[in-house]
Amino acid sequence: MSRNRFFLLPLVAVFFILGACQSEGKLTGEVFIVTEGRENIEMGLVDVKAYRASSLEEGHLERRHEHSQEKVQLRAEKAATQLDSLSLAQERLEEREAEYEAAQSKYDEVSQEYRMSLGSYNTSPGATRGDRVAVNIGERIILRDKTSPASVRTGYMSEGELGTVSDVKEAGINTHYEVESDDGEVGWTPLVSRFVEPDEKLLALRNRTSERVERSKRLYRKAREVRSDISSRVEDTFEQIASYREQEHYFRNMPQPAVSDETGSDGNYELTVEGGVPYYLVAHTSRSVGDDEEQYYWMVRTTVEGGGEKELNLTNKNLGGVASKKYALSERTLSIVRRIWGSSIGLAKEGEELEWEKLIYRTAFPDDTTDAPIPDDLDVPEERLLSAQ
Repeated sequence: MSRNRFFLLPLVAVFFILGACQSEGKLTGEVFIVTEGRENIEMGLVDVKAYRASSLEEGHLERRHEHSQEKVQLRAEKAATQLDSLSLAQERLEEREAEYEAAQSKYDEVSQEYRMSLGSYNTSPGATRGDRVAVNIGERIILRDKTSPASVRTGYMSEGELGTVSDVKEAGINTHYEVESDDGEVGWTPLVSRFVEPDEKLLALRNRTSERVERSKRLYRKAREVRSDISSRVEDTFEQIASYREQEHYFRNMPQPAVSDETGSDGNYELTVEGGVPYYLVAHTSRSVGDDEEQYYWMVRTTVEGGGEKELNLTNKNLGGVASKKYALSERTLSIVRRIWGSSIGLAKEGEELEWEKLIYRTAFPDDTTDAPIPDDLDVPEERLLSAQ
């Protein structure tokens, strides 16, 4: 080998190194959050990762998006079934409510008739032990511990209540009666003129209607619990669907980055990347705020020229980052979508029969990610679906 060739080898190596350096770029910046009080909070110990944009978009993001579509489709079908069940549960609840109201109305009618019947009887001053007695309408009998009217009160029988005379005592000019009411109150009273004889037939009818009221009330409450349970399950399903449309979904199961750096206590990072090549800068961290924990996600697309340096801070202003594409929904759009789903629960309770699955899926994946259009072929006024919940 000639001496000239030995001389050229180091020169070629130098040019190769210089070319490599010129093809590299440097990304620097700070990760910080600005609080409502305008205080800058530097976020230390945050892994800032750089991914080639092509590999992330054609690989990870596409896979997560397909996963989101599959999961939303399955849960949209589930929610549609639940909404149909909710319509049936609402119909059954209304039937049970009507039965309960009818039973209560009948009971009120019979009770009034029973109360009025008490006033048609003569008083029974000659009541003896074992007699069944009732309180006249518009009256109330105080039951005391002893035969003395001044004794401490233990309870009372109100108008229309029944009781049984358990003992009789003469005390001076008064005859005292010990009465045990059907409600469990026990005591003495000298006011025998307020006792009247009950109408046993009307009493039996009142008891039957009372049982009917209690039975229909139990069925009504059960129907209400069933409806509430279905409503809760629909809401849970909607929350699951929303989780696949949030930014966070696309930050899960991330692949290995091209390069990464951990921020120091001052929140600064520094990455060396290939110049002229688009990258995604990805980071995730959290911060405790009172009893809550705020989550912060960044996925910012950027390019730095070879041999150059670019500063890119990760702050409140560029949180998220994947909603600008077809992937996650922005917080604003997702908020509108949630309102639509909430309104669908109300419509189901009103008995509306809509293509729930289509409504849920197509609002979860609107064509325009800055809005949440309602499918035109759904025959329902838009203002009803967008009404405040």
